[in-house]
Amino acid sequence: MHSGHDLLKYAFQNTVSGHAMLVRRSVFDAALPFPAQLYHDWWLAIRAAAGKGVAYVDEPLVQFRRHVQACSPLGKDADAAMDGVRARGHAIAHATRNRKWLEQLMYVMGAIADTNWPQAARAREWNRALQAAQGDDFAPVRRLAWRDRASVPPWTGPMWLRAVRCFVRCRRKVRRARGEPALSTPLFSG
Repeated sequence: MHSGHDLLKYAFQNTVSGHAMLVRRSVFDAALPFPAQLYHDWWLAIRAAAGKGVAYVDEPLVQFRRHVQACSPLGKDADAAMDGVRARGHAIAHATRNRKWLEQLMYVMGAIADTNWPQAARAREWNRALQAAQGDDFAPVRRLAWRDRASVPPWTGPMWLRAVRCFVRCRRKVRRARGEPALSTPLFSG
């Protein structure tokens, strides 16, 4: 779970659940307009990190219940009629997971880049670096992973190793995305 002012950590991974968050009205207002294809809790966490920061409270303060009508797939295991549909969907998702990861990360970075927040320039650099990587130029990703080594996943281990792992992961996912089938409709556009 992330805390603090590092919005890049949230750009790479959302660790905030909307049902368990409290947000000041000023953060909500500053987050408007919400990007169309980004979860509201993710965007609010990014905005909060860009401002006064996020505070993670490590104690259970809400009860979370899953049910078969839930929007996320975690609560739908009880519906046996959906098993075949889910299996096909899982196979498609697995076959395009690197492409989806790349599109999602570029969408999030692009959404941050379109703001007037102080960290928008960093997001623009990441977005350009990921675009360059798709053309087989990985030097910008390597440079940014090193510069932002405190902000990039994984968030354990020595910072120099974080930079190396992030770069290797980005390069691997971009290269694998090339071999994956094109998505019939882009998940993230903007």
